Amino acid sequence: MWELVRKSMLAGVGFTVMGKEKVEAMIDQLVQQTDVSEEEGKKFLNEMKEAADGARQDMENKIKDAIQERLEKLEVATKNDVNALAARVEALEKKLESGGN
Repeated sequence: MWELVRKSMLAGVGFTVMGKEKVEAMIDQLVQQTDVSEEEGKKFLNEMKEAADGARQDMENKIKDAIQERLEKLEVATKNDVNALAARVEALEKKLESGGN
């Protein structure tokens, strides 16, 4: 039964939004109600944290990629584009100040 509960929790997408305290309380309750040792409960909690961190990072990457793709389609200038243009303008200003040579 413990393995089924563990796999179900790891697979749950809802975990990524659960707070640490809520998860710890849930693990404490599982330890009390099942034959799971405290060590197994802590191990499970760490697995859950790692899974949540991975899911969160994956979601952030997907969002960043989607935004970047939309900006490219809209042909919006990036910060690097603006910085490159600013450098070119500065170089041209210096050239004009020195007499155009």
